[in-house]
Parts: sequence; structure tokens; C-alpha cells
Amino acid sequence: MGDLFPVFVTPAVVRAQKEKLNPSFISTDADVRGCAELGEPERAAWAAFFASWRAYHAAEETFWGVKSEYDTGLFFAESLSRWQKQLEGRCKLAAPRVVTDAELTDLSPIKWAAVAVIAVAVVYGVHTVLK
Repeated sequence: MGDLFPVFVTPAVVRAQKEKLNPSFISTDADVRGCAELGEPERAAWAAFFASWRAYHAAEETFWGVKSEYDTGLFFAESLSRWQKQLEGRCKLAAPRVVTDAELTDLSPIKWAAVAVIAVAVVYGVHTVLK
């Protein structure tokens, strides 16, 4: 999602994605439990979201449906990022901040510039060989 080139998704990629996000989830959970500013409905919503993360994280990855599992991981990352933004003003957050692809859109021109440089190099190479 948002990558310049397609991602080849394997069960190992999904597990790596889960392990990358898990410390942020665990730390954010501790931040939520320690935040006096949150009301009971927000705590309950977080608890349900965190429980769904724990179930997803604990599930074994398989080749069947691996792309769907990967997309679910992206959904969890984006949702955690939104939770962290919502909590920022009211709670002290020690959790590592999750940055999603959508937040990295300012790097898009750099990616396209790199592609342009590569394309020019390929054209130059082909031109040189055909001379």
C-alpha cells in the first residue's frame, strides 16, 4: 500500500509486520491504562481494539490468505496511528509512534525522482549498446 513497487507477501513478511507493530501496541496499552483523562467508553473501545490486535498477533501465518493478513496488518497500523494521535493531547505517551504510508506522502516526489533517474540511466544504457 503506497509502495512504488509491489510487495511480495509471504508469511514471514506478515510475521515481521506483526513483530514491528507489537511493541507500539503493548506500550500504547500501558499508556491508555495509565491515563486518567480517558473516560470509560474510550477505555472500553481501546480494550476491544487491543484484544483484536492480540488475537491477530497470536494467529499463525499461512500462505492461504497471506495478502489479506498483510492488509489487516496495515489496517491495524493505521488504526493504532489514529489512536496515538487521539491520545497525544490528553495522555503521556511513551509508546513508539506509528507512522503510516499516508503520513509519508511527502516522500512521494523523492521516489518518483529516483524512478526518473533510473529510467534515464536505462535509456542511456540501451542507447549506448545500440550504437
